[in-house]
Amino acid sequence: MEDDKLKQIFSDYDPHLSPDVIFMSRLEQNLRSVEFIKERTNTAIRRNKAAMLIACAVGFIAGTGFSLAFPYISAWFRFLGDINLSGWQATIPVNDIATWGSGCLLTAVLSLASYDVALAVIFNRNDNRTTIAKP
Repeated sequence: MEDDKLKQIFSDYDPHLSPDVIFMSRLEQNLRSVEFIKERTNTAIRRNKAAMLIACAVGFIAGTGFSLAFPYISAWFRFLGDINLSGWQATIPVNDIATWGSGCLLTAVLSLASYDVALAVIFNRNDNRTTIAKP
């Protein structure tokens, strides 16, 4: 009984197939769309890698500069620690922690800012050169 019903359902099923020309044009359009997306994705990956390289270089330079300037910055924090504010006197380890903390924060902010700026510059430069073809 069930087999007869299934046979009848499948025998009555007659899907409308589109002509080959319409199918091929849709297929080609979809393939162009996929290629366009792959190209844009690869461009974005290259852009992000270049911006990351610039951010790493800025972070390395900022960290090296901070390490070289550490004695001077530490002396400045010690001077601030020597100022007696409401009876609280900072000790040398607190000053060193503040010095290293400010250096890390400054290096991180510079790296992130350089990443954003590099990404914006690379993005604008690449978009002015290329035209986007509609798929």
